[in-house]
Amino acid sequence: MDMRREIRGYVKIDGDERTLLRLMNICGHKGIKTWSDEKHDKEALYIYCDETEKVREIARNCMFDIEITEQKSLRQKFMKNRRRLSVLLGIVLFAVYIYIESLYVWRIDISGCGNYTEEEVLNVIEKNYPCYGRRKKTIDTAVLQETISDNLEEVCWVSCSISGTKLTVRLSESVDVFTDDTLDTPCDIVSSVNCTVYSIVTSMGTPVVSVGDEVKKGDTLILGAVNICNDESEIVDTRYVSAQGEIIGQYSMPYHDEVEARHYKKRCRIHLWDRSVSESGKRLYLSMIEKMAEGLTVNRNMIRKAVSTGCT
Repeated sequence: MDMRREIRGYVKIDGDERTLLRLMNICGHKGIKTWSDEKHDKEALYIYCDETEKVREIARNCMFDIEITEQKSLRQKFMKNRRRLSVLLGIVLFAVYIYIESLYVWRIDISGCGNYTEEEVLNVIEKNYPCYGRRKKTIDTAVLQETISDNLEEVCWVSCSISGTKLTVRLSESVDVFTDDTLDTPCDIVSSVNCTVYSIVTSMGTPVVSVGDEVKKGDTLILGAVNICNDESEIVDTRYVSAQGEIIGQYSMPYHDEVEARHYKKRCRIHLWDRSVSESGKRLYLSMIEKMAEGLTVNRNMIRKAVSTGCT
């Protein structure tokens, strides 16, 4: 299918072979393009729709017996399928919508998190350099990498890339370097308070006290020396080390604290209300009866009897 012919449209001209041959020569001389369909109809001649009037004028002047039997164009196809144009328009609008949406970032993937969670990294991005729902051309990945590195101290390497509508953030955190605080010089472990030894576990050195011993502040608990004995349990050498171990002691510590509190002494009151009583066209109003409940017992039956007597 030739798109140029479909857009401009073309018409089919029928006639005898000699007439069509002469018409084709005259059209070629005047710059009018003609062609024939080798597959379907070899004896017919085709021209563009916008040149139909020129060919008719040539046919009238030369007295050619021709007939235009068929006309095809893109406009005719649209008019024929005009009820389906809404579907075509919907497809076109959907394609335009997809294209517009593809110009923005709608997904952020983060990998390589260790101490930091993905939510923490996303919060840093949204707070300092928002990217979600932003146009891809306006996102500078170098600035984003610098922003993440400045706000997350433990991140030593960041890489950001955009593929489609997805922003990928890859990061690497620095490895903590632990320092050895172990003393190299020989030393002892002494008590910091007066206490009773509850438990003692020696890692290095010689324990001086045992469980249940009472020690005072400054007493040696683990000695920073290890005696080396022979087979006869005789000390042949002494090795001085930094004493290490775990000692748990029990001791009493005076503690005093005051908490301010208030106590409210409640007083109980009895409120007896009676509604207005109407009898024989007269309305009587009984006032409120109030009695203090401290040290006083109120007999409700007597009050009700007194009220009924007053009403009669």
